[in-house]
Amino acid sequence: MDIKVDAVKRLEARRVAVDKFLEGERLVSDYKENTPVVDPLWDTGDGFLCYNDLDDEMVSSGLTLFVAPFEDVWGGLYDPSVYEGNTLWENSHDSKKIARVISHWLHNKSLSPMFLLKHSSKNAWLVADGKHRLTVAHYMNFKGDTPFLVKTEDENLVVLAIPAAVKVGKA
Repeated sequence: MDIKVDAVKRLEARRVAVDKFLEGERLVSDYKENTPVVDPLWDTGDGFLCYNDLDDEMVSSGLTLFVAPFEDVWGGLYDPSVYEGNTLWENSHDSKKIARVISHWLHNKSLSPMFLLKHSSKNAWLVADGKHRLTVAHYMNFKGDTPFLVKTEDENLVVLAIPAAVKVGKA
């Protein structure tokens, strides 16, 4: 009996995975053909960190949340051209991630802030997590306030590259 139950569970998990894959393919196809206009929505409420792709060590070392106008964040990035809106559907991006970002924002679901790392030798920041969110926001010509995270040990360096940044607090 347990073997049958396990087989049914595996088949159901496979079906769910196939459905998710096909839904991603459909979204990519639909959005490539007619990309909807969306307004980026950022989640800075309790628990938002669980949606960032950050390892536990990074989180436990301390993160600080900042906010600044999008164009100022953009200006403080190292080589932001790879995230320009005209690259939205190019091979440099994962089309399914782009489509998921659009879908979330289309359905008024907020996404967690980007995580930026200080460039080792330049007065600029690298996007460690949130590349697809950044690219979609740029494509949408977003002008609003944009939250972002940095390592707490680097928080005093933020204003050097992003002078308009305002510290919101520890994440």
